[in-house]
Formats: sequence, C-alpha cells, structure tokens
Amino acid sequence: MNMNDRLSKIATIIIVCSMLFSGCTSESGDGIENDSDDINDIPELEPEPEDILEINGNDFCDLTNQIHCMLPFPSGFFLDEDESQITDYRLNITGEAIPDTNSAQSENMVILDRLDGFSPSTQIFTAFSSIPNISEMADQFNISPSIEINHSSILMNLDTGEFIHHWIELDARAKDGEDTLIFVRTLQGLDHDAAYAVAFRNLVDINGEEIQPEDGFLALRDNQTTDSIQIENQREDYEYLFEKLEQSGVPRSNLQSA
Repeated sequence: MNMNDRLSKIATIIIVCSMLFSGCTSESGDGIENDSDDINDIPELEPEPEDILEINGNDFCDLTNQIHCMLPFPSGFFLDEDESQITDYRLNITGEAIPDTNSAQSENMVILDRLDGFSPSTQIFTAFSSIPNISEMADQFNISPSIEINHSSILMNLDTGEFIHHWIELDARAKDGEDTLIFVRTLQGLDHDAAYAVAFRNLVDINGEEIQPEDGFLALRDNQTTDSIQIENQREDYEYLFEKLEQSGVPRSNLQSA
C-alpha cells in the first residue's frame, strides 16, 4: 500500500519613509547668510518593489504543504464558514483532493462534507521534505515530554491554551524513496466544538540537518507576500494561530509546520 492509498484510507474514515535633516546653522553676522535656495535638489526616493513569492498549485489542495494535497491533516483549509452549524464551519473536501485508489477514482465525499468539522478522533499527520529524527520526542511509552515547553511537537487547545499529551510516530509502512508521514497520536478523542493547534519546530533529520519548512507555510510564518490567493486567504487565520502559540510560549520564528 503506497502513501496515496494510505492517505485515501485515512481521509475517507474520517505585510519608506525618508527624512532630511539640515545640520547647517549659523548665527547672523556681517557677510554671513543662510540661503536655503542654494541647497541642491535631492531626488525623491522611491520605495523598493516588494518581493512576491511564487507559489504554484491548484485551488483544491492545501498549498502550505505541497508534499501531498491534503497535508497537513486535518487543516483549516478544508473548512468553510457555515453559520447553520454548531461550530460555524462545515467540511469541504473536493474529490480532486482525495487520492485515487487502484480500483476507483475519488469523488466528492458528501458523507464528510455534511459534517461541521473534523472528528475529535481523526488521525493527525503531516510530512516533511526529509524524515525527522523523533528519538528525543514523546513516544507511546513516555508521553510526559509532549507537554513540555521545548518539545518539538505541540498539540494545543486554542480555546484554553492547554497543551495536550500526545506521542509521535513515523509511518512504519513507508517504502524507501517515499515521503514518510509523521503522526500525532492522542490518548483519547479531543473535545467537541473546539479548535486545536498542531505545530512542529526544531526538527532535524537523521543526519542532524535542520528540516526546512514548505514554501507556503514559510511565507505565512515570515510575512512574505505570495502570488497565491489561497495562501493569502489563509494569512488571517494563521496570524491568529501564531498569536495563540506565542501567548503560550511558542515563538513563530522556529516553527516548521502548523
């Protein structure tokens, strides 16, 4: 079973001022004048053009992580505002976003789109450009480190600021050359009608090299303007997320995914 098949299985279950100061003054006296008309004209400074980051992609994938269309999962990108729902949101996952299986082409998941959010028991996962070294992270035998302020993964209730116990696993079924999913496992289902943050920071690979964020997420984290309407439409939500994390002692500067 390849990565697309596994993702399909999981998805279906669930921002110049310039000032000129004159320093030339003199006291009035014989033969001394202060003639401002002699000041040479100074050309007006034009602001530097803003760098726009190009983000390629489509309308139905979450472009904050282009390793796979539905990463990270779950994601606020797949939620539409809907005041008729208890949560004020409704799932909207198009069939194009869901990977096809060997036997069938994916279609719109009407059974999911009627829901007012992701299941509190849904699997939480993402992937990076290289495989993270998780040896110092919480595992199923010791989950205590997962709520420590310096832990590399964060699972936080955005409503309360509470850090949630969890552990980290790599997809044991990933084949050589495949992108490897990293799972956030919880002891029990999360609260209903609640918002959660999932974030990773300070991750390195097995060679000790720092793992680089995906371009879409990096643009949001570092306030880099992009040419992607989709990324720009997510900026307000991400600013809220970053603010909440920083209030809980998690700075945005070293986040690699959220």
